[in-house]
Amino acid sequence: MAGKDFYFSSGILSGLGRLFFLRVPQVADEGSAPARLLGSMVREGDGGLFGNSEYPIPENSFILGAVLASAQKVLDLPITDLVNEIDLAGFTQALKVDKSVAANGEATFPGAPMSAGIGISYKRVRSIEVAFEAGARKRLIPRDLLIEAYRAMAKASGNFPAVFFDNDRMVVDQVLLVREMTITVTSDADFSASFNAKAEETNALNVGVTYTRKSSRSYAMSLDGSRDHLFGVGAVEADKFVD
Repeated sequence: MAGKDFYFSSGILSGLGRLFFLRVPQVADEGSAPARLLGSMVREGDGGLFGNSEYPIPENSFILGAVLASAQKVLDLPITDLVNEIDLAGFTQALKVDKSVAANGEATFPGAPMSAGIGISYKRVRSIEVAFEAGARKRLIPRDLLIEAYRAMAKASGNFPAVFFDNDRMVVDQVLLVREMTITVTSDADFSASFNAKAEETNALNVGVTYTRKSSRSYAMSLDGSRDHLFGVGAVEADKFVD
């Protein structure tokens, strides 16, 4: 399973570290699996995605939050110390996109939820800009705390699940949750009349997404802020902390 099935870009948010950005954000209502992915185990993908040799497959592979719960236990720290949150409202970032993200060059509009995706030609994408608005925040487990927790668990490895130390797994140590977000895509060619029509149809459905034509070659897609979505994922090969 290729990483391009999940992500359209990977990049470093200024001062905030590297994240993989989901082609289709996952609804992250309170208590849902996407909302609880931080501190969970996921499978490790391999294939040089966006210049990286490994990437996280954004699906829980064990017990949700298992590593976070164990770290809290071995470090004897409150969850407020183990999970930091950074407000990203008002932050704008340009993202690089791999134009081979889809086999035929076409995939859903980047960052559009499943119910509101419209196909675009990735081969013609010139630029993508993301504007994070109200409700956008990055949640993370500080790296030094995660390292300290793993070293403590390794000393009593028999008391912890073997999957914690599996070199084919990664620990999700950061997530990007969004509510209001605008993604602007600029193409090397005019958006077609068919795309314009589908955008208008989607707007009329009131599914929490609005498409706005900025110019003949530029379209913006906005989430209305009604629900949280998991949009970015970061993970680490934590087994290497104890090699």
